Amino acid sequence: ETYISTWEQRKKALEARFEEFGVDEDMLIIGRETNINNIVTGQCCRPVPGDDILAYQDKDRIVVHRTGCQKAIRLMSSFGKNIIQAKWADNNKGITFQAAIKVVGLDRFGMLNDLIKIISLQMKLYIRKVSIESHKDLFEGHFHMYVRDNKELNRLLEIIADHPHVYTATRLNNEEEPFGRTLSE
Repeated sequence: ETYISTWEQRKKALEARFEEFGVDEDMLIIGRETNINNIVTGQCCRPVPGDDILAYQDKDRIVVHRTGCQKAIRLMSSFGKNIIQAKWADNNKGITFQAAIKVVGLDRFGMLNDLIKIISLQMKLYIRKVSIESHKDLFEGHFHMYVRDNKELNRLLEIIADHPHVYTATRLNNEEEPFGRTLSE
């Protein structure tokens, strides 16, 4: 009888702890120490802390997707039993995640330099890859960099969108058409 009451007390304490974090006991917390070594982020949507996410158990690894990701939606409809509720841990300090943005604007001398200064010097983000293409008076640039969370990414998009020669600055998914479509329309 003492064993049962101790077990019930531990269960109630655990449930209260989960409630405090806003999750249930079946939810995977990404970024917190877990026993799962093979957690990767989906290259299709590149989730970062702060995004709403779900996890897909794929053989020996867990793949994290943003909830609105087209691939995640297909996985949910076809392999629903392999979907795991997931949430970012609150303590991802010092960890960075790859993100990508698409910038479209007026092609002028020094524009690439302006954008790199914003990303590297002003926001202090590490750039992983840059590709840019121009057509007539427009350019489209894809910038891949490391960010801490979606707040930092959204702040970067706001700053770039404020540049007088930028028409749009948006988050880029791998599923999007690379170049051409925006410029040729």
